[in-house]
Amino acid sequence: MCLLPLLLGTAAANAQPRQSDTLEMKVYFRKGSSEVDPSYRENAARLEAFRTQLSALLADTAAVVRYVSVRTSASPDGNTAANRRLSDERARKLERLLQQTLPLDPLLFHYQSAGEDWESLAAIVRTLEIPWRDEALYIIGHTPQWIVRDGRVVDGRKRQLKLLRGGEAWRWLEREVFPELRAAGGHVRCVVYHPVREVPVPRDTLFVERVVRDTVYQDRPAVAPVRNSPGLTGREVRAAVRTNALAVPFANLGIELPLGEHWSVGADWYYPWIWRPQHGEGLDYSGACTELLALGLELHYWLPDRRKTSRQRLLGHAIGLYAAAGYYDFERDWSGYQGKFANVGADFLYACPVFGGRMHLEFGLGIGCIYSPAQPYDTFVQGGKAFRRSGVTRQVRWFGPTRAQISIVVPIYGSKGGGVR
Repeated sequence: MCLLPLLLGTAAANAQPRQSDTLEMKVYFRKGSSEVDPSYRENAARLEAFRTQLSALLADTAAVVRYVSVRTSASPDGNTAANRRLSDERARKLERLLQQTLPLDPLLFHYQSAGEDWESLAAIVRTLEIPWRDEALYIIGHTPQWIVRDGRVVDGRKRQLKLLRGGEAWRWLEREVFPELRAAGGHVRCVVYHPVREVPVPRDTLFVERVVRDTVYQDRPAVAPVRNSPGLTGREVRAAVRTNALAVPFANLGIELPLGEHWSVGADWYYPWIWRPQHGEGLDYSGACTELLALGLELHYWLPDRRKTSRQRLLGHAIGLYAAAGYYDFERDWSGYQGKFANVGADFLYACPVFGGRMHLEFGLGIGCIYSPAQPYDTFVQGGKAFRRSGVTRQVRWFGPTRAQISIVVPIYGSKGGGVR
């Protein structure tokens, strides 16, 4: 069975109360197939009806998709390993179909393959009036999937079900129940959060005062209570820390602060020192070392997406400007260069969530120009003094790619009305 919950929330109106609507849909698969066949069991009509209802709900610009989770499985009949592969293929193909047909950002989609769906089988058998129901439920609930002795599989849940009542139970399940488990390959559940529209009080409303023992009351039209679950207010990204894995990981550290919904500012500090195993006093026996001390600043504009919430800040696509300056000492084989540099340019970023949004991966490439007066030098003693070549300075000017990053980002969340957590 495939469970596909689509959780949708609001993006703005921090103080507005919100309500929810829920849509559900099933997608059916043929036996042994991972293809979503539109002609099978009215799949096309189900998908079209779901798209129509979802579009109607998303017509409210305050409704925002949180994420799309695709969960698939297979019926227990057949080979277990083959069922696992079939479940995986159904998940990937169903997710791809939904990405192509629903007006949602692909970043919001995640899929999970559950393999053989014993849980749903038990739920169906529990509702049936069959003579061996309790025996089947006991086997499903208490027998391990595999019983291993001396490194060999000697028994298991599936084998005991096949032996129940001389095979009568298994044949009946194959005929009456397993087709439904295979068919219910996609169960779509869509929850949409959107603001509650308050009903205005008509101007000609009559307020009646009544006095009871010196206390004055006013009878006003009843207003329906507002549903505002505390979990719907969500959390928002307040800041993010990162390290660029393309440099020396953890020998550089950056921070980025969102400014509203679309802008952010950031800073990065680099201080890597790379050495070989036989390292001493800044140089090794081969005379190789690399030192970089740099500070970078950046300003980014995150491209608008009405489906993103404040929890999804610093995700998606962004363009920006950056500037950096610093000092370096690059040396190998007892000679090298020392100098200062300045770098300015423009870059493009793409950030995606991992581990359920607890971390981000940020990919970036920048094009700009670098200017650096470099001073060549020589050294003759391990860890000794660097002798600069008098009167020799190399002027380095470069235009092209000057920045690349694959950064590991840890967002810091805070409640919209409270502190950081």
